Amino acid sequence: MRIFNVLRFFAFVAIGLFIGSAVTFASPMQTFDQTKSALLQHVYFDNQKTLYCGCDFQRRGRNGGTVDHDSCGYQLDGRRGDSETRAARIEFEHIVPISVITRGRPCGNRSECSRSDAQYRQIKADPFNISPAIGEVNALRSNYSFTELTHISFSESFGACDFKFDARQRLVEPADSVKGFIARTYMYVSWAYGMPLNEHEQLLFAKWHHEHPVTDWELTRHNRVAALQGWSNPYVTGEKSWTHIKTAFTAATGLYGDGRYSVTHSIDANNTASDDPAFVGNRNSGIYFPRGCHWYDRISGENRVPFDSAQEAEAAGYRAARNC
Repeated sequence: MRIFNVLRFFAFVAIGLFIGSAVTFASPMQTFDQTKSALLQHVYFDNQKTLYCGCDFQRRGRNGGTVDHDSCGYQLDGRRGDSETRAARIEFEHIVPISVITRGRPCGNRSECSRSDAQYRQIKADPFNISPAIGEVNALRSNYSFTELTHISFSESFGACDFKFDARQRLVEPADSVKGFIARTYMYVSWAYGMPLNEHEQLLFAKWHHEHPVTDWELTRHNRVAALQGWSNPYVTGEKSWTHIKTAFTAATGLYGDGRYSVTHSIDANNTASDDPAFVGNRNSGIYFPRGCHWYDRISGENRVPFDSAQEAEAAGYRAARNC
């Protein structure tokens, strides 16, 4: 009996130490370096694969690793002078770029935000928005926006790694295998920190969210990150679903009526129709863009040609943008 009691005592001690260890991590990460180390040690320890290409990597040191290119058929792209160095190493990618988050903060720039904005520091260290990636891909992705680049086919730039770049328009499209994860990460950052998403992003990520459901690994990763962070991503757990698209348009505009987004979405009844034209053409390029597209507001005033419908634009000789 005494032996049993001694064993039971040590069992309770062991359980207590385990629980205590878990509790120490159940709080938000404080710094980007802390997050990198925690991800390597507590999240990716048994599934060391890069975000976009799915390459195996080996952890090196506290915050880094080296990439096994043969494991995924990765080839150097060579568009940067340091491509060989960065292709060989792991870098940690903010899926929603920090530059995008910074623009939405009242502090205005990274230095001031890091100094004076506690929530900004929390966003920057949030492990839900950080994943290991091949350094070369991280560099070329930069802070480009995600979209579907239907006018570009997946090339052999990275060998077997499917990742599209449109450097001129600063746009990228990842492989189907990570589109759902990326969508749910953007949804999470928007939900958790109030980051606005434009209509194109809302529709795109709703589409990816529904077309590419949560995988076993995404759920495992989520549960481990939630243990580190202290809360969940409700778009992974299923508590929330991105189905209500906030838009300034009425159903009568027919803007999204051509079926290119296979997502049923509702109109926010509190919004009213905009006075801006439904479509705007670029006089120089001969391309027209729907209202809500990220390029809609970037056309200079002297080159803007308003249209009430796609048919009107095409009758005038304009062709539809392929990245909206």
